[in-house]
Amino acid sequence: MKIVVLTLFIAFCIACTPKQKHIEPDSFDKEKVTQEIKETLKNYFDDMNNEGLLSEFKYLDSSEDFFWVPPGFNKRLNYAETRSVIEDNAPQMLNMDNQWKSIEIHALSNNFATYTGVVSAKYNDTANMPHNYELIETGVLIKRGNNWKILCGQTAQLPKEN
Repeated sequence: MKIVVLTLFIAFCIACTPKQKHIEPDSFDKEKVTQEIKETLKNYFDDMNNEGLLSEFKYLDSSEDFFWVPPGFNKRLNYAETRSVIEDNAPQMLNMDNQWKSIEIHALSNNFATYTGVVSAKYNDTANMPHNYELIETGVLIKRGNNWKILCGQTAQLPKEN
């Protein structure tokens, strides 16, 4: 059931992306795009780990096509709503350490890619209490100029293993 929902979600994200010009097959460098996405997603976590949650805005597409479903939410949030959630949560985190446990990237064109992965997320709150959890995240990235931006996706907390 989870695979069906995930597959439908990815199809929905792709269907909702803006139309773009046809790209000649020989001009699509799948390996280059995949490497760019790996670097972008690594930098995304590095920046949040070093600079805090607000650095996430560098990686989010602020267009009206953007949406995200954060952990614990049962509806999609637009950019302004997502920004508000991040700004509300940022002061509650003294430090964070997000790491990809696994990640799978699918380069779709020179301008679009999807990813899904499991994240080990740790942070200390303002009382210096540690919080550790695992998340599963799926998203679509779009190339804007020379930068990759997260266009849409969702994150869900995984159940703790016993």
